[in-house]
Amino acid sequence: MTTNISPVKWKYSDTVNVTKLSVSSISDDFNRACKVSWQVLDESGVVHDSGVIAIAGTNYTNWDGNNSYPTTYVANQLGLTLVSGSV
Repeated sequence: MTTNISPVKWKYSDTVNVTKLSVSSISDDFNRACKVSWQVLDESGVVHDSGVIAIAGTNYTNWDGNNSYPTTYVANQLGLTLVSGSV
């Protein structure tokens, strides 16, 4: 899922802002934990960074099945602000 974020320079040396966050599921045991991959992209779709984040413990059990939860969780972990209505 790709979602709009408030524009931000991801790295000090970036000359353009990243404006999108992409989050995809890698694995999920449907019980205690999952792993998601993330990418931050600029308007042209160029990836500026990527990684993997685990959602586990109470963060996983608090997930109510809402498909936007992983995106919101990752944005919070990365300090990004989601654009209202884009999730």
